[in-house]
Amino acid sequence: MQQQTIVAGVDTGGTFTDAVILEAGGRVLARAKRPTRHHDLEAGTVEALGAALEQAGVPGSSIAMVGVSTTLATNSVVEGRGARVGLFQIGVRKPVPLPVVGVEFVQGGHLVGGAEEAPLDVQALVGGVRRFQGHVDAYAVAASGSCFNPAHELVAAKAVSMLDPLPVSCAHEVSELPSHEERLATVALNAGLLPVMKHFLERLQAGLAGLGVAAPVRVVCGDCESLTPDQAVHRPLSTFAAGPAASALYGAREARRRGNADALVLDVGGTTTDLVTMRNSVVPVRSGGSVIGRWETHVRAVELRTVGIGGDSHVRVERGALRVGPRRVRPLALLGEEALTACVLDLFGRQEADRVVLVPPECAQRAGEAAERSPLLRHLLTHGPSTAGELTRVLGRNLVELELRLEELARRRLLVEAGFTPSDALHVLGRAGFGNADASRSGAEVLGGRLGTSAQNLAAGVMQSASRDIEDALVEHLLRCELGHDMAGLVRRRRELRLLRLDVRPMVPVVVLGAAGKALLADLDERLGAELIFPEEHEVGNAVGAALVAAQAAAQAEERTATTSAHGPDDC
Repeated sequence: MQQQTIVAGVDTGGTFTDAVILEAGGRVLARAKRPTRHHDLEAGTVEALGAALEQAGVPGSSIAMVGVSTTLATNSVVEGRGARVGLFQIGVRKPVPLPVVGVEFVQGGHLVGGAEEAPLDVQALVGGVRRFQGHVDAYAVAASGSCFNPAHELVAAKAVSMLDPLPVSCAHEVSELPSHEERLATVALNAGLLPVMKHFLERLQAGLAGLGVAAPVRVVCGDCESLTPDQAVHRPLSTFAAGPAASALYGAREARRRGNADALVLDVGGTTTDLVTMRNSVVPVRSGGSVIGRWETHVRAVELRTVGIGGDSHVRVERGALRVGPRRVRPLALLGEEALTACVLDLFGRQEADRVVLVPPECAQRAGEAAERSPLLRHLLTHGPSTAGELTRVLGRNLVELELRLEELARRRLLVEAGFTPSDALHVLGRAGFGNADASRSGAEVLGGRLGTSAQNLAAGVMQSASRDIEDALVEHLLRCELGHDMAGLVRRRRELRLLRLDVRPMVPVVVLGAAGKALLADLDERLGAELIFPEEHEVGNAVGAALVAAQAAAQAEERTATTSAHGPDDC
């Protein structure tokens, strides 16, 4: 019997990095879950894959292909960690706010038909490079009309690289659409990721080699396609929304295996819950482009709805009622060091505190480098974890201003906010097998005391609240798909109606993925009358999706090899 091809899939999520070993036929041989290392994604990826290989009992050399779904592009843009970019804007002299060090306007460009609008001003280009040198890490080149004729971008890119041998991104390589501002944002963001993606993939491949994995790598894109490492180095922004794309691929496969051409894939992550609708066995891709950070772009990605509820959503008591999300905090169960956990729990127990701000060990070096310009970071590094109330008093800032600053520094991963989450509620209820359950119970006792209830009741209330929020998002999403609007106000008030009963029942199955998905939504079938599908590997669905991408690429490679062997190397 012919031996099955074995592939691997890895997904770096907001909380965990998952890895699976998959037979090309679809059977998962092993899976592993490890905490995501946000400042060392490739090391965490290799660690998770190594654990999966060990569990499967297969050598790294047996892997035929590796699929990688990474949050690198999304995180780098949102956290402002992209490289410094110098932009050459050729033709149109219209300033646009962009994430670049500076812009040099150069004469040139082409018309809609492809004819040259004006000659390329090479001297201005040379002068611009001289001014940028030493101040940027990469270049972006965007010429008007380059989607019709890229000649000026190609010449400019060649000239720039000869004068300053840094990575260069051209707009025609990352955008086929003519709209001006979106093209500029797309190429600028892409250029900022060129050195970042190159570093990630070089270290990833070195780590794979250390595991004995010599297989080719495919990087998952947000439109469910994939790139080779060489392609991904030139088009890193294409990997935006790779996680939702990977989960959609796995969820769609599971729906099709059960005979469903239409389905809703619902993936409960750490930060958010993503919803993607499959129609006629196809996962739809957004036709225009995607919003990445603050910018409208031309990046293709799956059509999805995202709601700010996940396993790490912030739980607090406001005006005597329980509130969940949308802010993300680190679960009390995942604080790690015993002394740090004890300190945070002590602060959390104070009446004013609903969360604690701290610089964890993995952020200390970068926070120290930024502390010179941040009194907030200096205080945390000097005095240790603090509550938001303490920080307002010490720093003399109002709470609104402090919240904005905390959000920015947390987004840049220079600090974290710790608090009670649905993940902690799962620990209290005995339904989670990782982390410090005692820390979760202590947090539940604090919040329960503020509501006059037990830790168990508090945890059950958190799960119910988060579940209902996801249920409402599901209904709103389906209404938008069918009617073009979501009637959000009516959906969220339907339980309070006294004269009318409003029931909405999905006519398609709901495929639930994510580690917390089953715990949160197990009774959704009773509440909505929906058919629920919990695939066997729902906890590592994104990683399985990445492995499916690898399996497809491996099959295509085998087909090409077979065709070449059948026709001979000299046949065309």
